Amino acid sequence: MKTNELFIGNKINRLIVVALHHQDKRWRKYYVFKCDCGLKKVIHGAAVVSGNTKSCGCLAKESKKARRVSPNHTEVTAIILGYKRHAINRGYKWSLKRSDVENIINKDCFYCGSSPNNRKITKNSLNNGLLYSGIDRIDSEKDYTDNNVLPCCKICNYAKSNMSIKRFKVWAIKLGQKAMAEQWG
Repeated sequence: MKTNELFIGNKINRLIVVALHHQDKRWRKYYVFKCDCGLKKVIHGAAVVSGNTKSCGCLAKESKKARRVSPNHTEVTAIILGYKRHAINRGYKWSLKRSDVENIINKDCFYCGSSPNNRKITKNSLNNGLLYSGIDRIDSEKDYTDNNVLPCCKICNYAKSNMSIKRFKVWAIKLGQKAMAEQWG
């Protein structure tokens, strides 16, 4: 279709020709178009005919909304990449899916019950970044798999180190008993 073939009522993409608005000194024709969203806009006819302009601008806004990711997407990605990199550097395989990681890091610490208190901030962070729990391997000799990981706060993860869960719990009980004895005599 050529620009000179635009008639009132023609529909191209999301735009319907309403009227010829004006012609500039270089003989370019500008039309009033009504978009499917209801907005009327004056647009250069050739831009519509060529396909460069498909709407009043609402199509671009809709496409941008559709591409938008969850608010903490970049932080979760950064957390995953960090864990993956460290796992590989230490000779461990990483086979956790993104959904597994998102599930784990949003839970309270398995050992002490504290809420997520690690903070990940990226340049695209909203507000103050993302608070998350760390990822502890149940058996420190095994890889990062969905059946070998638990949510863990930084303190418990550091304290547990490479102990088994049973050994760590025994140690934590001793720690608690000593603290209670000192406190209450």
